Amino acid sequence: MVLAGRRQPSEGDWYRHHFHKIPKIVASPNMKLLRSAVSHNLNELFGEGRGFGHGKKFLWSLLLDEIAIDPAVVHNAHFNCAGGACYEHSHNVNLNLGDEDGMRRLKENIDSGLVHANGAGQTPAKEALVVSIASFSNSGYHAKPVVILASCKSGDAKLQQLIIETVEIVWVEDGYEGKTPISIPSAPMAIPSD
Repeated sequence: MVLAGRRQPSEGDWYRHHFHKIPKIVASPNMKLLRSAVSHNLNELFGEGRGFGHGKKFLWSLLLDEIAIDPAVVHNAHFNCAGGACYEHSHNVNLNLGDEDGMRRLKENIDSGLVHANGAGQTPAKEALVVSIASFSNSGYHAKPVVILASCKSGDAKLQQLIIETVEIVWVEDGYEGKTPISIPSAPMAIPSD
């Protein structure tokens, strides 16, 4: 066995091991699929939660920002549904692309303005809300996106608080909390509209 001469892994080794590949981050098409998208993204970024951190304890912080996106409805292959619709105006609509009738209803909802996407005469989903997580550590301090949601920027603070709470819940349920807590400001956070 070669293990006799092997050195103990360092903090930097842990980061190199987990970030040597480009993670396949998925955007959540709407609030219904948020928990699944967060779980997938955490697993892509950090591996399985139960073995997370190798005994290292970090404090993590959530960061929220918005980025510009092209207002377009696209196929989200991970969930086999439409992506690019505003998360605030699509949570009561079936975005699944599994059958022709469902796709027709989705197009009607977009054209009528019920779903904000890229329909004529409506507020397009031209930005994405991005929630990233970053550790407070001496090495490997990089903000990593765990939530990406298209938005028309109507700025519902309750939904934004629900997004933060969902990340916290998935962080605990998937086993990341044991060694590495998230620090969240106690006051509700909202992103101001332009």
